[in-house]
Amino acid sequence: MIAAAAAAFLGISVGLYMFNKPHEDVASAEADYSMSVDELFAAFSTDEATANEKYLNKIIEIEGVLGEKSDSPDGITAILSASGEMFGVSCAFVGEDASALNEVAVGSAVRIQGICTGYLTDVNLTRCVLK
Repeated sequence: MIAAAAAAFLGISVGLYMFNKPHEDVASAEADYSMSVDELFAAFSTDEATANEKYLNKIIEIEGVLGEKSDSPDGITAILSASGEMFGVSCAFVGEDASALNEVAVGSAVRIQGICTGYLTDVNLTRCVLK
């Protein structure tokens, strides 16, 4: 009975710690990888499994041209199109970072840093910031 109570307490403690753990500050963090939109998109469209192993949950800094911006439930989503491709990289901005994106005109060259969350027609970056 004591062992079960101790295990439950430990489980609840770890769960609360993980739930309340602060997010990594993407703006001040060093990027794990830095590349162009074309390079990142090509890596995922060529071999998604290998790209997932290398880039998933890593901080990526990309350079490209802002193709479009659209409002999302949490902020703004920016799309940077890969050259000669219909798709590219989708970057989700929230809070003050979304406000900063409003100042950037479509067609402008941008450098964006965010956390790679995978590939679904576009490569997806979350918690993005302008660099």
